[in-house]
Amino acid sequence: MCCFKLAVEYLTKAVSLLSNEKIHENMKLNDKIYIFQLYFALGSSYYKLNEYDLCILYYRKALVLNLVYNRSVFTLIYKEIGFSFWNKYEFDLAIEYYNKILELEQQQILPNRILIAHFKYLMNICFTLKEAYDLSVLYNIEKDEIKLDDKVKIGNVLIIQSSIANLI
Repeated sequence: MCCFKLAVEYLTKAVSLLSNEKIHENMKLNDKIYIFQLYFALGSSYYKLNEYDLCILYYRKALVLNLVYNRSVFTLIYKEIGFSFWNKYEFDLAIEYYNKILELEQQQILPNRILIAHFKYLMNICFTLKEAYDLSVLYNIEKDEIKLDDKVKIGNVLIIQSSIANLI
């Protein structure tokens, strides 16, 4: 934990040095990328420190500065923001960010079925915790959504507990 506190201290100093002048269109691309990386690192550090409001703040700042569309970066940021809202018991906002991940994945030519199933499962849990059972069932995972080769790839890395058990 102490290393993340130290990281936050140094990252905050770096951000203040770079952003003394407002971020503007004439700023060099490398400076914008560097600030994006600092915001991303601050979001990650605050997440590890369980300071979810600050985590969300810096991840949102990073999203605004994301200069090149990168699905995996968006997915990671949306996931961390969603988990932060989950940890704050703000399930509506968690669902909003999990849904953004689903939308990103479903637009792909080869969507990641494991990722889609995982976030559908998390949305199902959120709706269940909110006692919105009618919405919860909309995010049940269907048998044909994960194929045998997907289950093998999951291994010990990603376990979709009861959903996979129901599919076997």
